[in-house]
Amino acid sequence: MLNVYIMGLVTGKIANGTVSSGFKHAIILSGLTLVLLLISSVFEILTAPFVTQV
Repeated sequence: MLNVYIMGLVTGKIANGTVSSGFKHAIILSGLTLVLLLISSVFEILTAPFVTQV
């Protein structure tokens, strides 16, 4: 999550020239990452009964 937040700041710096504009990008990327992590954990729970142990 820290990596995503920093990449948002870097994206804002590249896109608009100031690090402060990167806060918007950082928040959007962090939120998207959090949502995807939550969704992936739901899919793991749903598919767990079908995974066989070797």
